[in-house]
Amino acid sequence: MIKIYIFLLPFTSAFAIKSFLPLPLIALLVTYILLNFKMLISRKYVYYIFSQDILILLFISIILVSTSINLIYSGYSNKILTHLISYLVTFFIMYYAFRQIIFEYANKNKKVWLNNLSRYFFYSVMFASIFAIVEFYSKNFFYFDIDNLIYRPNVQHMHALAMNQYYRARSFVEEPGHFALFLEIFIPFALIHIKKSKIYKPVQKLLILIMVFAMAITFS
Repeated sequence: MIKIYIFLLPFTSAFAIKSFLPLPLIALLVTYILLNFKMLISRKYVYYIFSQDILILLFISIILVSTSINLIYSGYSNKILTHLISYLVTFFIMYYAFRQIIFEYANKNKKVWLNNLSRYFFYSVMFASIFAIVEFYSKNFFYFDIDNLIYRPNVQHMHALAMNQYYRARSFVEEPGHFALFLEIFIPFALIHIKKSKIYKPVQKLLILIMVFAMAITFS
């Protein structure tokens, strides 16, 4: 399941069930639940705790105190509670649960875990990059809005222009800046797979060019 989660990382907007429930979050939750269920069955409980977690708990405590004060003096507000839930989900699911899954996977796969996962980072980055290029050309040169084929609960159509002329590519992400950030973070992992693989050298250069070009057409 961790490999499915990695592949779905760029789908933070496209095909999301709700705006607060994108596909990567669903995959991560399912993976974490299955991991804990497996530990429960085997009765081997391993939780990875680090000293810096104290700082995270301190920060969460500050958020809880701040939220409580806001509720007392400002009254009930959906916005306040929504922000609180988003913070807690971010730290618990997107950080702690993901860290627990990665460490458990690394512990079982020892020296090959990074090579194994880098392959799926490569698949994810390459698939999103190719779609971004198709999106860029279809909108700017063939005047076909490919967003009509992609369900998104929010921001169905993005009219972010570069130089007041070209539609910026966003792929499966909410907006072009977020897609550029995705590429900046995960292209290095994709490069690990390309370097370790036995792909023909000219093909390696083409794959790298595709990723770089996808980054360029975000104009971010």
